[in-house]
This record gives sequence, C-alpha cells and structure tokens, in this order.
Amino acid sequence: MFIVWFASGIVMMYARMPRLTNEERLIRLENLDFRAAKLSPNEAFAKLNETEIPTTVRLGMFNGRPIYRFQIKQLWKTVFADSGEVLNAISADNSVIIAKSFYPEHAEKIAFLQTLEDADQWTLSSAIRRLKPLHQLALNDEAGSQIYVSSQTGEVVLKTDSRGRFWGYVGAVLHWIYFTPLKKHSEVWNWTIVIISFIGSLMCLMGIVIGLWRFSMSKRFQRKTSHTPYRGDKRLHHWLGMIFGLFTFTWILSGMFSMNPFDWSPSKSPSKEHLEVVRGGKFDLAKFQVPPLKAQQIYADSFKIKELELSQFRGKPYYFAVETPQVLVDTNWSNTDFAGYLASETKMRQMFLNAETGETLTEFAPEIFEKIAVEAMPNAKIIEQTWLKEYDNYYYAQKNDGKNLPVLRVKYDDEKSTWLYFDPQLGKIALKHESLSRVERWLYQGLHSLDFPMFYQSRPLWDIILILLSSGGIWLSWTAVKLSWVRVKGRKS
Repeated sequence: MFIVWFASGIVMMYARMPRLTNEERLIRLENLDFRAAKLSPNEAFAKLNETEIPTTVRLGMFNGRPIYRFQIKQLWKTVFADSGEVLNAISADNSVIIAKSFYPEHAEKIAFLQTLEDADQWTLSSAIRRLKPLHQLALNDEAGSQIYVSSQTGEVVLKTDSRGRFWGYVGAVLHWIYFTPLKKHSEVWNWTIVIISFIGSLMCLMGIVIGLWRFSMSKRFQRKTSHTPYRGDKRLHHWLGMIFGLFTFTWILSGMFSMNPFDWSPSKSPSKEHLEVVRGGKFDLAKFQVPPLKAQQIYADSFKIKELELSQFRGKPYYFAVETPQVLVDTNWSNTDFAGYLASETKMRQMFLNAETGETLTEFAPEIFEKIAVEAMPNAKIIEQTWLKEYDNYYYAQKNDGKNLPVLRVKYDDEKSTWLYFDPQLGKIALKHESLSRVERWLYQGLHSLDFPMFYQSRPLWDIILILLSSGGIWLSWTAVKLSWVRVKGRKS
C-alpha cells in the first residue's frame, strides 16, 4: 500500500484525473449572440415551475439559439431564451450532433459509445455526476479521445484521452483508491481511506519508536562498530527508517487528515450569510432583464464572449464574462498540472456588465469591501485588515491557479478567529479561514504536499525534494515488504 501511495504520489505531481479544460471549452463553444433572446432570466425560470432559487445561472448558446442554464440544488435545467421552451433530455442521437459541432475536425469519425446512468471511472466527481445521465462518445482520433455530453444541459463536460486515462489511473485512481465500485459509495470510500491511513500511521509510529530504541549513538553493537544491531536487509531497513520514517509517518497521517474525519475542520467556503452580505440580499432573478442589445456590441468590441454568468453585487445585477482564449496553445490538451505550470502566465481578461445601466467594469471599487467586511461579521470586532499584494500562508497559489491579487484580508476577534479574504476582481469572498481550518492547512497541505512558503513558490526545488523523499519512502517500504515476505516464508534473514 505504501509503495503504491508513494509512486502514485509522484505521478500526481504532474498528472491528475482527465478533464476538459475551461480554455478548450470556451474556445469550442459557439459565439454568444443574444439578439434573439426575448425572455428575461426570471421569465425563463418561471417556465420550470420551480420554487427553489437557482444557485448558478448561465446564458449561452445551443444549436445557434440563446439558452439559459439554471443550477437548482444538484441538478441543471435548461430553457431557451428565445421561446421559453424547456430543453428535454438530450438523446443519444442529439449528443452525436453536439459532439460534431464541438469537434468539427473529427466530425466524420465521431461514434456514440453508451449512455451512463451512473458514474464510470472518470466521472466520479460530484460536479460531473450531478450532470448525468451522460452520453459517452469516441472521437476516434490518434489520441484515443472520448468525450461526455450531459443529457441535462447539452454540453460537453469531460474529455479523456489514452494518455490522460493511463496517467490518471496510475496516479489519482491508485493514490486515492478511486476504484469505481468503491467510490460510488462516498461514505464507505471516505471511511476506507481514513481507516487504512490510521492503520498505516500506527505502523509507522511503531517502526519509528522501535528504530530509535534500537539505535545506538555510541556504536555499541557488533563489537562497538555499529549504530544498529541488524545486518543485511534489516540493517538497510533500519537506516532507511531513521532517515525517511518521519516523512513516511507524516505523509500517511496527513492523508488521513485530508478526509476530514468526523468533520473536525470547518469549510473554507463563505457562509450563506456572508454571501448575502456581498450580494446585498438573496439572489434575485427579477433584477435581471434581457441583456440590452448594446451589450452585444460592448462585448464584441472588447473580446469574443461565449457565455455570461449572472452575478449580484450589493443589490445590483451584473452579467459576468471571461475573455475567450484566442488560440489552442497545446492541441493535445495535456491533462498534466505541470504543463499548466509551464504554460504562459497570460491572464484572461474579465468584465462585469451592469444589467440595469449597461455600465462595464473590470473590478469593483476596493473601498466597498472595507464596508462589506464590517457587515459580514456584525457581532465581531475587526482586529486587522490588510490589502495583500502577495500571497500569505493561507491564501496562496502556484502559477495559473486563478487566485487573484490584491485581496483584502480581514481578521476578526470572534470565538472561531475568522479570517475573510475579499476579491474585488470577482466581487466575492474568495476564502474563509477559522482557527481549526488553519490548523488543518498545515496538517494536510503542509505535511502532505510540503507547500511551505520556502517550497511552494520555488520550482523545481519543490519537485526535487518531493521526488527524493518519495523515492526514499518507496525504498523503505520495499525493504519492509521484502523482509515480511522472507518472514512469512519462514526463511532466515
């Protein structure tokens, strides 16, 4: 188990689960043209006869027509903005048409594979599973690409290829024990990881204690020439344990903390009350009208836009857009995080459009957030507020991680020692930390990923250290397996 964890951990430094990058998704979407839109978001939502307020609303295109997509709890529902027609579940035949439009260069080769009512190995994440049923199709290209189309929204939501599936399996699947039959039962999977990690941590701790007990600084063993009483593979295991045992222990222990057993660490997402302070009350669809036609020209003059997301800030409705990438930098669309790290640092522009006035802005006035900070925690006193121009130990990112600067960090004197980070570029609370979540940050990210300040912004130093320590852990674990096998076979060692 330890060997698999260490080896797959090295793979995960550079490759995670296959995904459809947001850049590729945006490039391949139809250009947004809402001139035909007749219904406001509220009028379109009324067609669904839902009482629950949607958490996310997007305006995009579907087969040349403007369409609203509403997320209601865990499900998505879709209404055409020109007619109010509700989009029915996408059929297998229609999924092929969608795939050909999304990947026109492979249109002649695209083939339908199956409809998934439940998750397969690559669609186990909650974000993808809530979009099921999913239609799986093959592009039949050289990369062995397969895509998944959501029957709820009519969107391509995931792409895998042979390379991504291979590295995803030997990396994330093995490391997280992400096998489909187990991961489908989230609670069982969660506690399986916790229990195995706990047993592993106990084994490491026992090994460290015995190793220290049997180690002699004065070389009292073997006629006072050796620090250890062991010979052969046992001697090697003892020395490897003295060097790498502590790191092995902290990695397994922090892996257990990553599962947040017994929910001991609070969420880092802002609370419902925090969100409403920023929004200026509950999200109100009635505030949004059909985007004015002049907005089409505003966006066309600025950058090509593929979809808008509805946003509310201090009671005012806004349409939010992100600039569409101009070119496919890597036509293979590597699934590796390292490729993203090495890629250009050019940041896509963004724009807010006031749905009432047509006013555009790229960020909200910073001074507004100092007022919001007071309202967000009305029963707590602010003990410090700082505009961060550099990352701190809790709000940080590597390159291309999407975390903006500057942000306003505000510390409160409430019983949970809450910290809030306000992002004026997105008009939201980017992160919430409490005393326990700050402890968890070091017990998990710190010990597991070694993202200490001196490392996480210093690559390839971080890579070299992790690979060396992981290789030592593999060597240590291998000697344990070898000695155990000899012991079980009854041979002398």
